[in-house]
Amino acid sequence: ASWIAKDSGGKANTLYVDLPSFGILKPVRQFFQQYYAQWCKGCKSQTVDIPVTAIGKDVPDRVVSYLRAHPDINYVAYSVGLLNVGVPAALRQAGLASKVKLIVNVGDAENYQYIASGQTHAAMAFSNIDQTWVWADALARLFTGQPIDVDRKAKLPYMLITKDNLISTGSEFP
Repeated sequence: ASWIAKDSGGKANTLYVDLPSFGILKPVRQFFQQYYAQWCKGCKSQTVDIPVTAIGKDVPDRVVSYLRAHPDINYVAYSVGLLNVGVPAALRQAGLASKVKLIVNVGDAENYQYIASGQTHAAMAFSNIDQTWVWADALARLFTGQPIDVDRKAKLPYMLITKDNLISTGSEFP
């Protein structure tokens, strides 16, 4: 949300593409909407929900169709990077690639390749390594009867990946 607000100069019309059947993404949507409204006060946003059955099939077609029906949209934000797979090519084929900027949550090797080639503009990344150790610590605490509050409050590193600071396209978190 902050990247879109800054990059657009407060003039974004964003399509938020979500996978609501993945409950873990609910706070991502909630906080995106909250901070988008706070940091981009004059900006507009719309949401399209993608069913799990569309992954690997027609997500690119759904995004392109939505953008054609709403030509004023100039940013697309994804709740999770896998929803962007195939979209950059579909946007090129539809003649829309230069009309919208793309940002994904939870960058991965494929989306980092899109960033390197200029087809996607940014990705939020978090360290799976640090996250895994927090989970291991929480399990150890649970098994030994200790509270896991410290794990629930853990501050994990996040990073906004753009073409300017992209280190590698072969891994999830540089």
